[in-house]
Amino acid sequence: MKKILLFGISILAIFAISCQKQPSATFKMSKEVVDVGETISFTNTSTDADYYGWDFGDGQSSILENPTHTFDAKGTYNISLYAYSENGRKKSLAAASVIVYPSTDLSLTVYINGQSTRVDDCIMKLFLNYTDWLNYTNTVDTGRTDKAGKIIFRGLEPRVYYIDAFKVDIPGYRYLSNWYIGNATNPLKPHVVNNYTMYVEYRLYKGGKKSYKVVKLESQINKHKTTLESSSNQAY
Repeated sequence: MKKILLFGISILAIFAISCQKQPSATFKMSKEVVDVGETISFTNTSTDADYYGWDFGDGQSSILENPTHTFDAKGTYNISLYAYSENGRKKSLAAASVIVYPSTDLSLTVYINGQSTRVDDCIMKLFLNYTDWLNYTNTVDTGRTDKAGKIIFRGLEPRVYYIDAFKVDIPGYRYLSNWYIGNATNPLKPHVVNNYTMYVEYRLYKGGKKSYKVVKLESQINKHKTTLESSSNQAY
């Protein structure tokens, strides 16, 4: 009797396995060409599958149905999606490639105008146009220069950026600014580090408000027409 029961259970198990459909793995990507650090979304369009496994080709993986991913280095990466049946005995594979380029970066080194002194801890803000720069609206990115007077903004678009630099030198009395020295880059070259030197000058607070009187320097370059000094662009 036990033998008959075990035989029946075995038949049912085989029947259950055979009834499970063969999965078909397919997926879509939000982009096929991206920059380093740019996010890609993956949409799983597989059918007759219960479990999934992703291999992004860079040593990273996921079991989410619809994952996102970023790549930390340039190259061509092979993306694999495995779709499994409920018991895992049936599977299907779909694959595609992603090309990753170096990001477009902007490197700024800040000096006091007319001096070789670099300015550390200087607040730097990026804007897309002159109006936003003038009104301090719609900031694209912000940060502070390091001890060497340098800051790098990463993952930018290859376009013109307007830059504001500001540092309080003596609270309530004196500050450093690029207000009249130049504020716009040239269109950034894509997929390289665009190196620029920026100059700031001492200015004076008056009645608790910013004044445009230069404390030490007399250089008054038209801020509407000048661009920052650009050195050679550094490729990756």
